[in-house]
Amino acid sequence: MGKYFFLDAPGGAGKTYLAETRLCYSRGNGYIGLAVASSGIAETLMPLGRTAHSRFKISIEINQTSFCGFTQSTDVSKVLNKAKLIIWDEASMAHRHCFEVVDRSIVHVMGP
Repeated sequence: MGKYFFLDAPGGAGKTYLAETRLCYSRGNGYIGLAVASSGIAETLMPLGRTAHSRFKISIEINQTSFCGFTQSTDVSKVLNKAKLIIWDEASMAHRHCFEVVDRSIVHVMGP
């Protein structure tokens, strides 16, 4: 079962440092940790980071019934199935439909 955590702090408080440390710890222990961000600038600050739209194949126009653009047979779903950690930087900048689309797609691909 997955857990969700939300970290909110002012700029310069060390959020990116905490995310990098957690990713390095997870990856150092042999787990897959994915780093995504809501903007292209933020993703460059994360180790091996990508934008959420790129990583999860989120289409530009989404609504409450949309799905991501990956299926069970794609490399994206295989990586997501093995991932132990996903860090989404600047999550508060993304529309809530983005999170719902990713969640719905992951549940659809991996099962409830």
